[in-house]
Amino acid sequence: MRTAALRVLTVAGIAAALLLPALWNRYPLIYYDTLDYVTMPSIWRMPLYRTGGYGVFALTGKLTGSFWGIAVAQALIVAYVLYEAFRLLAPDLGWRRQGGIFAALLLFTAMPWVVSEIMPDALTGAVVLAALLLGLRDAELGPWRRGALVVALGVGAAVHPTHIAILGGLVICIFAFDWLAGRGLPFARLRLRGAVAGLALGIALSAFSNWMMTGQVFLAPKTTSTLTMAVLIEDGLAKRYLADVCPEPAPRKPLLCQFKDT
Repeated sequence: MRTAALRVLTVAGIAAALLLPALWNRYPLIYYDTLDYVTMPSIWRMPLYRTGGYGVFALTGKLTGSFWGIAVAQALIVAYVLYEAFRLLAPDLGWRRQGGIFAALLLFTAMPWVVSEIMPDALTGAVVLAALLLGLRDAELGPWRRGALVVALGVGAAVHPTHIAILGGLVICIFAFDWLAGRGLPFARLRLRGAVAGLALGIALSAFSNWMMTGQVFLAPKTTSTLTMAVLIEDGLAKRYLADVCPEPAPRKPLLCQFKDT
């Protein structure tokens, strides 16, 4: 019981350290895209170019009445994955050296700044690390710890479709390296089941979140043409194209010709 309480306090302490930029700022950090995500659980509508995963995750903010609920929830997920990483990958270093490594991560990487921000990017690193832990150290995990990492992995994957793509790539890599190791090549044997379970959970949560927001089941927003047009306009290529095409006599000019000067 005492050991369990110490572990809980350790994870809580790591989470608090990860939130130092937000604590210094006296509020979680906000990005331009934050508004779209945090309004979803209030209006239950999803912008065309978003997905619902992080919007549903943002319910933690609505339930607690503050963006702090979102920041704390994502900090706890990242803190638990980091705790397991130190426990599984560097158990012999001792708490002083482990603390020094963690301090270096806080001081010399963007990790605490990203975790303090209300954005799905906060969980990107946790997805990669949790997948590797499940692949490398699955045999050392009991059912509860394995289950906790799978849940963290699934939630982290669900908040953004790119996380599902990243995790899918990692699953392929885990399978490939294990296959090579089984044929005598100098690679460590890896376990696939935890990463696959996390991927399946992430896909299910993502699809369910999108269904909650729109009534439709999908993973990625169907806005490729819209985003491509936005890039063409932003880079000035659309304006150059219209300047060439619109003055020419033609039976059917692009509809955008009427907007070429705006």
